Amino acid sequence: MRTVLILVAALACVLTGPARAQEQAAYSDAHLALAREVVLSAGTEEMLNDMMRRMAPTMADQIVAGGADRAFAERFVEIFLEEFAAEAPRIIELTAIAYAGAFNESQLRDIQAFYQSPTGRAFVEQAPEMTAAMVRAGTMLGEDVGLRALQRLRAERQQPPMNP
Repeated sequence: MRTVLILVAALACVLTGPARAQEQAAYSDAHLALAREVVLSAGTEEMLNDMMRRMAPTMADQIVAGGADRAFAERFVEIFLEEFAAEAPRIIELTAIAYAGAFNESQLRDIQAFYQSPTGRAFVEQAPEMTAAMVRAGTMLGEDVGLRALQRLRAERQQPPMNP
C-alpha cells in the first residue's frame, strides 16, 4: 500500500504541477515540442507502464488484504493498468510542460542529445530494471520504517509492541 501511495503522490505532482506551470508561463510551440521529444526519448511512457506492471501483484495483494476476494483484486488491477495506460498521452504532455518550464531550449537540446547518444540509449534501456530495483528497495525500506514508526507510536502510548 505504501508503494501505491507513493506512486499516487508522485503522479499527482506530475499531473497537477505542470498544469499550474502552464497557467503561469506560455511556451512557444517549438519549445514545447522539443520538451515533448525529450520526454518521449527518455522512455517515460514505457518506464511508467513497466513500473505499474511490476507493482500490480503488490496492488492486488493489498486489495485482498483489505478484504476483497482475489478475483476482484486482480480484475481491479487489470482495469487500473488499462486506465493508466490510456492516460499516457496526458502524462507525456504534462511532463513535457514541466520540462519546458524547467529547461530552456538549449538545455533541452543537450538532454535530447544525451538520450540519442549510446550512453543515453543504454540509460533508457536499463531504466525499467533500475526502477524495479528502486521499487524493491523502497518497499523494503518502507516496511522497516513502518515497523519502527509503529513501535515508536505504541511505546509512546505504552502499549505492548505488535509481533511482526
